[in-house]
Amino acid sequence: MDALAFRQVLGAYPTGVTVVAARDASGEPCGLTVNSFTSVSLDPPMVLACIDRRASSHDRLVESGNFAVSILSAHQSALASHFASRPVDLRFIEVAWHEGPAGDPVLDDCAAWLSCRIEAVH
Repeated sequence: MDALAFRQVLGAYPTGVTVVAARDASGEPCGLTVNSFTSVSLDPPMVLACIDRRASSHDRLVESGNFAVSILSAHQSALASHFASRPVDLRFIEVAWHEGPAGDPVLDDCAAWLSCRIEAVH
C-alpha cells in the first residue's frame, strides 16, 4: 500500500468509531462496532483493532485471517449502534454493504475503509 494513501485513509477517521467485519468460515458476514482502533505504523502499514475476546464476533473474525475496517462518518451513528446491539447473525440484514478486495464486508457510504490481513492476535 502506498504510504500517502494509507495516511489519507487514516486522516479521514473523524468519529472514532469503526465497524470491523469479515466473512466467517461458512462465508457469512460477521462484524461489530469497534471504537478502539488506531494506526500503528506507516511502514509497513499496520492498524490495531481492540476487540474483547468475549465479543460474539471475536472468534469468527480471528479465524477469518483478514477483515475490513469501515470508518464511519458522523451521519452513521445509527450503524454504530446497529452493529453494537443486534445479534451477530442479524447485523448485516438491511445494511448496505459491498465486498472489499478480499471479499470482506465494507459498509457503503463510510468515510473510508481498509482491507486488512491479520498479522497477530494478542
